[in-house]
Amino acid sequence: MKICFAVCAALACVGPALAFFYTYKKEKLTKKELAVSAALCAVLTFAVFRLEQKNAEPGETVKILWILTIMTAAAYTDAEKRIVPNVLIFLGFAGRCLLYAAGFWVSPVGLGKLVLADLTELGITMTVFLFLSFISRGGLGAGDIKLLGVSGLHCGFSWTCSGFLYGTGIAACTCAWLLISGKADRKYRIPMVPYILAGCLIMTVL
Repeated sequence: MKICFAVCAALACVGPALAFFYTYKKEKLTKKELAVSAALCAVLTFAVFRLEQKNAEPGETVKILWILTIMTAAAYTDAEKRIVPNVLIFLGFAGRCLLYAAGFWVSPVGLGKLVLADLTELGITMTVFLFLSFISRGGLGAGDIKLLGVSGLHCGFSWTCSGFLYGTGIAACTCAWLLISGKADRKYRIPMVPYILAGCLIMTVL
């Protein structure tokens, strides 16, 4: 039963992300993109299975799955055109508002404190990553920062920061390999969102 739920949840994440990318790209998806989608589906299946094993609360699972869906769509667009569409940021905030509405319907007690706590996490996340963007001279783009802010709103600063650090480590290894192999020079800038997604997936399965 857990495996069935994990597969369905993974499809629910990758499916909308792929549909968004197809609409955004306005071209047929290549075999490589479909293969990446299949691989992401497998990884997300394992991630959801791990959440089930850890007995994560339904609300937390939904928040993580939604932010992973947004990040998956953003990873496609960032890899393709080096952009994180604002509509994805809007969908990220809209998803959180729907969860607030659902929480209010079930039990309005404590909702105000929850919203305040989430906004605090959002503020901390945005402030930290804006500072990192400043000291790295634009190493993080505005789209990356907004996406990380949405992640902070959903899953908190600690979870988001840990996922970012894992992703940065993978990105650094990739850059080193590209430089050593001569496939890129020092001016080459890699899209960060796919690596942030990878880091957040690592956080999910740990």
